[in-house]
Amino acid sequence: MEGRAQSKVKWGVLPLPRSKNGQGIIDPIDQSRALLTKLIIRGFTQGKEIWKGLMLDRCSKCFPRLGAPC
Repeated sequence: MEGRAQSKVKWGVLPLPRSKNGQGIIDPIDQSRALLTKLIIRGFTQGKEIWKGLMLDRCSKCFPRLGAPC
């Protein structure tokens, strides 16, 4: 591809700790999964926040048993 820069460091090295010659950055895919998991867990805890009702409504369309009362 023309105009595209070649990376200087392999992606597998970037998340390594600095003590192992890495950059110590958090893998964006792992971070995204962790944040989504946290959001889902918070969605099923007690509370009357509007976003929780919206999330359950959207999820119940894809997973009908999810929205059913326990």
